[in-house]
Amino acid sequence: MTKNEFLSRLEAELEARRVPEPEDILGEYRRHFEYKLADGYSEEEIAARLGAPEELAAQFEPEREAPRPSRAGSAARSALTWTGLVFADMFVLSFFMLFASWVAVVACAALASGLVSLCLLIPFDMQPYVNLPEMPYWCGAVYALALAALTVLSGVGCSYFARLLAQLWRAYFRFHRNAVAAASGRPVLPSLPAFPQLMPARRRRMRRVLLVSLIAFVLFAAAAYVTSAVSAGALEFWHVWGWFI
Repeated sequence: MTKNEFLSRLEAELEARRVPEPEDILGEYRRHFEYKLADGYSEEEIAARLGAPEELAAQFEPEREAPRPSRAGSAARSALTWTGLVFADMFVLSFFMLFASWVAVVACAALASGLVSLCLLIPFDMQPYVNLPEMPYWCGAVYALALAALTVLSGVGCSYFARLLAQLWRAYFRFHRNAVAAASGRPVLPSLPAFPQLMPARRRRMRRVLLVSLIAFVLFAAAAYVTSAVSAGALEFWHVWGWFI
């Protein structure tokens, strides 16, 4: 069954069962197809994994005539599910806090690299706020180029990590909602991908920027060391210029 066939049958079943707001439900399944197609699955594989449209539409039916599970059994399943989710949330929320801290660190690294690069290229007295080590201007200019490349590298990385954090949060929230819904006999929605889904052109552009900035950083960092060693007349030029005194 192709994507269009699956969605057409699901739409017909939702309308036949008079499910409220069918477009929202169809939108969730359209996005699920887009995510899985981007991961390399075929339309037939995705439709087979989702199941029969009739069964999916039946769970959204406002008043189903099928017998509902007993309250005692439903309450026991809900309690067991909530207990498991509470313990899982403790670890998952800790992971999200660490990941958010990492995103903040990368963002600060990008900002700091950019500011130092600017100060090296356009020398002006910023003391006591900025205290840069003494070096010839042309050596500082090469360091500035290396730091500018590091700024781009860190900025693009921070942007991707922020997208990844947001997508992981949405995927876990969907898993959380579906687990509770399944335990209480309510309808579940298709799962969300863990990684951000970027357009192919944007993904290629981001990969190209990352590669170019990484190569530029390595080359300019090596050039900065060579120029500093030549200017100071020593391999350990930082001792000659008294950086750590």
